[in-house]
Amino acid sequence: MKKTIFIIALVASAMLVQAQTAKIIFIRNTGYNWGGAFRVFIDDKAVCKIQNKRFSVHQVPVGQHTVSAQITSTSASKKTKEEALTITVEDGKEYYVKLVVSKGLIRNLFCEEVTATTWLKQKHKIQEEANCLE
Repeated sequence: MKKTIFIIALVASAMLVQAQTAKIIFIRNTGYNWGGAFRVFIDDKAVCKIQNKRFSVHQVPVGQHTVSAQITSTSASKKTKEEALTITVEDGKEYYVKLVVSKGLIRNLFCEEVTATTWLKQKHKIQEEANCLE
């Protein structure tokens, strides 16, 4: 009997741990190839290289996370990490982060949190990045 209760408690706690996650979705819908792929980071860890008109989905634990983006190029000296965005994620929710290139003489890449409505309008126009870190 004790063994059965222990197993049930173990399974229940495993299910609870699994449920404590959220999704961060990076969206790149620029449509032009300025600087090639954009590398995206969650908590300073590279999670994907996103090409034009692509998105990537990442499961994260609940809590506060910092997301940022970087323009990739052939020269490491040209890579610059840009402004970071801090997001506090809640269990079971999705958070949408659009990669935005500022216009002007000096271009800057930054992350901007957008609404689910914005995501749904753009989702059918872009594809999921299949090989995130290749």
